[in-house]
Amino acid sequence: EFQLQQIAAIGKAIKNSPWLTWQANPSNNSQYFIADGSGKIYLLDNRQSQQKALLELTQALPQAKDIRLTAFALHPNFSIRDQQGYATFYTAHTEIFEPDHKAVRIKSKIQKSGFQYEAVITEWQLNSSSAPSLDHEKKREILRIPVNNKEDSIEQLAFDPYQKPWSDDFGLLYIALKGNDNLSQTPLYSGTLLRINPAKFGMRSYSIPASNPFLQNNNIPNEIYLLGLQKVKQLLWSKQDNHALFIKHLYNKQYLLSMGQGGNDWRQTQPQKIIAQFSQDSIYEAPFVIYQGRSYKGLIDKALFLSLKDQALKLNSINLNSNAETIINNEGVIKNNALNKKANFSLHQDKNGELLFSDNNTGTLYYLESALAIGPEQALPENENPQPEPGQTGSYVLLFVIAAGVMAIILFQNRDRIQNKITRSTLHKRFARFEYDEESQSVHLFKRHQEEIDNTLRLADIIQSEILLNGHSVSIIS
Repeated sequence: EFQLQQIAAIGKAIKNSPWLTWQANPSNNSQYFIADGSGKIYLLDNRQSQQKALLELTQALPQAKDIRLTAFALHPNFSIRDQQGYATFYTAHTEIFEPDHKAVRIKSKIQKSGFQYEAVITEWQLNSSSAPSLDHEKKREILRIPVNNKEDSIEQLAFDPYQKPWSDDFGLLYIALKGNDNLSQTPLYSGTLLRINPAKFGMRSYSIPASNPFLQNNNIPNEIYLLGLQKVKQLLWSKQDNHALFIKHLYNKQYLLSMGQGGNDWRQTQPQKIIAQFSQDSIYEAPFVIYQGRSYKGLIDKALFLSLKDQALKLNSINLNSNAETIINNEGVIKNNALNKKANFSLHQDKNGELLFSDNNTGTLYYLESALAIGPEQALPENENPQPEPGQTGSYVLLFVIAAGVMAIILFQNRDRIQNKITRSTLHKRFARFEYDEESQSVHLFKRHQEEIDNTLRLADIIQSEILLNGHSVSIIS
């Protein structure tokens, strides 16, 4: 059984929004970005009541007509100052197609006319990642994709959250474009996953990664990474399974959770690695998350989703490593009498991978908690308190004194080794790079992603040095 602990509420500002997502601000534990389908993005701080939109697309893009916001993503360097991508986010929206509008468009090499709408990706920048306001002068359009109708939208913008800054794939933007049933054999409109580097490259608004799989195929746009997904719904990554990419999509009138990789073409043959398949039921429409937190060890690397049936709201899981028939496990019922039992709930994760629950009927965000995570191993009935038996109190005190004495002796005997370990641990946690300066006879210490020296340690101040091999000391120089 799970309980809900309220974190924040946006209230009536976006109550009953047609499309709603919550995303934790990586720069501030108490802040969440909220986006709704009308084109408004809010920054909600649970320490203050503020309902003014950070961005309103209809005002920021006054020339666009019939705007609908469909996707929102933060750059992976959003919280890292002085790095490309700092305080930067991306939106995808649909608007009426204007053929005379000069723009960078990804065009199908087969379907060249008959478009009513187009999907547009825009880059936005804030003046700060933790107490931000929008810098309108830094707005930059990345690309456009003409589509037949506004339902053929970009369903998700995402960055692989587990790529490291030194990886070639870090900072690449994945674009999930929903397929059109009448154009299922046309590469761009078959349900595609596109991949680009959204950073400006010379005069170009974006660049195409050299590792994209269809660069040598003249019939497929170079931006495409995977195609034939049909109605793509969601992209997910696993931290445990070598950054595996999972795709939730509606394929041949069934919901599939498939494992995909660059170069896959599922127009003629179905995915080879299907993790789970479901009937075309509305309960599987809700977003999935792959749990990567620490509170529930039994849920790590499982796909989780919510279901509402017979007025019971449940948390369900799917094992991503299972090759057997799809098994949906019921992980518990979510208890809260204040919830309106209309099916408009979503599951999210905070910056640490812990579970968040949003009630989109009221615009309220909660932590999802259970006794398994909070830790009361023995839950007592109400109004029942354990009473110690006679003589137990004295025994506990004696045991505590003995244990404290033994601990003190151990700490005293190993004080030098413990101090050395603490010092090493502190340096490695605080600094990412060390440079020796022969001229000044000192060691410069650098923090992560910084080129400026954070601190300097003179060699004369070093009283001991140690050489470690696989974590074991092999030489100590005093």
